[in-house]
Amino acid sequence: MNIEEMKSKLLNLSKGSIITEFSEESDKISDWFTIPSYDLNRILSGSLFKTVQAKNHLALVGEETTGKSSIAALIAKDCQNKGYIPIIIDCEGNWSANNAEFCKRWGLDINNMLFIKSIWIEDISLEMARIAENKMENMVIIIDSLGAMDSKKVLADALDKNDIKADQGQLAKRIKRLLKIIVSLVKFNNSILLTCGHIYSDPNSFSEKLYGGNYFKLSSDIILRLFKYPIYENPSAQTKKDKGKVVGNEIIAFTQKNRIAPEKQEAKINIEYTKGFDKLAGIIDLCLNIGFITRSGAWYTCETLKIKSQGVKNLKEDILASDYHPLLEKIEEYLKTTGYSSVNKDLELNLSEEPISNEEPVEKEPVEKEPVEKEPVEKETSSKKTVKSTSKKRPGRPKKKES
Repeated sequence: MNIEEMKSKLLNLSKGSIITEFSEESDKISDWFTIPSYDLNRILSGSLFKTVQAKNHLALVGEETTGKSSIAALIAKDCQNKGYIPIIIDCEGNWSANNAEFCKRWGLDINNMLFIKSIWIEDISLEMARIAENKMENMVIIIDSLGAMDSKKVLADALDKNDIKADQGQLAKRIKRLLKIIVSLVKFNNSILLTCGHIYSDPNSFSEKLYGGNYFKLSSDIILRLFKYPIYENPSAQTKKDKGKVVGNEIIAFTQKNRIAPEKQEAKINIEYTKGFDKLAGIIDLCLNIGFITRSGAWYTCETLKIKSQGVKNLKEDILASDYHPLLEKIEEYLKTTGYSSVNKDLELNLSEEPISNEEPVEKEPVEKEPVEKEPVEKETSSKKTVKSTSKKRPGRPKKKES
């Protein structure tokens, strides 16, 4: 039976069968969205010029003020430029507060976006079900944040003091149902989902976990873990006092999961309060690693751009003042041919699971052991006993790379 006969038989058996063959026209994902951070783009998509595709779920996770909302806003801006409508599930109220000042700061058109302003998962699920039922397309759905959602049960408990019942996992189940509605909408209606999530420490396993349950991790095509470090006025100073005030944040991004490009990669993002995103953050370090920029003492040489500068700061200024696109094209070609990844070994060990072997176990023949006479051991008179530590180490933050 060939494919045509199989399709014809299935269509005759049931009306509106969802089984179909692959079509390059209908199933092709053509829309890529980009933000101005080349190093971040590299670890997300394997390209300096692309960030994330439509029909994907990107999870932005980390502690508070690590740039999750800012990255989501920049992606939404490019989506909006390509004709997509942002739908913001604003559980924390940041996006719509103060006349949507946050959205304006990142260049979003507030007249061409929708807000769902509620923390109650029952209200959010209802609105998303209506959107899914009408099969709306070309949307960028942003959940900010998953951890701020709650059930209306807390209201009922607060009103009825004499009948307070435990949640018993009902909120987690409702979050799972909501994500299933949105993910199915995104996958089959040419849209994209950006979810901001939080990390919490689990005292039982001495590890970090994502809020939102296992389905949050399973449904995500990319999980981007974010760590934050302050940027000072004088970063080379020895004491904190001499470093001056904080002028921005350096964010280390780590792909905990990635279905698009090699995972367990690390990138650098610099966000300064007055200048915004630094496009070239991490690119100089990348070029030093792959040999496109060489260093001799305090002097840096880039043969591609014919630049020789003293110190990283001067090198960066000289690159920005020149036409640096030939260097970016050279890096892009290098990424295509080598699949370069900057793996953080410490985080990889903490976040990876034990490998499962596919080889069948080999039965070993029993070997008879000769009896060994044990020598008498004198008992120690000391009352102290040696106890082996069974505690596990917590996953460490990635060390900040010094240029």
